[in-house]
Amino acid sequence: EGEKLVFLHYPPVYPGARADGVVELLREFGVKQCFYGHLHGSAIRFAVQGWRDEICYKLVSADALEFCPWKIS
Repeated sequence: EGEKLVFLHYPPVYPGARADGVVELLREFGVKQCFYGHLHGSAIRFAVQGWRDEICYKLVSADALEFCPWKIS
């Protein structure tokens, strides 16, 4: 079985907020990486990225990546 990745539109964690049900499902199913979008422009600075609750989060909205493809590994 390979590593489990999840792609979401909205971030499941955000400064001062967390979608507990989503995070618990990710943990229950052994997800190690969660990629999300939705944050653009000045909101990018609020993105939670890196390891939290045994899951690595990464913002991959186009403008956050400066419109450059990012290889997921």
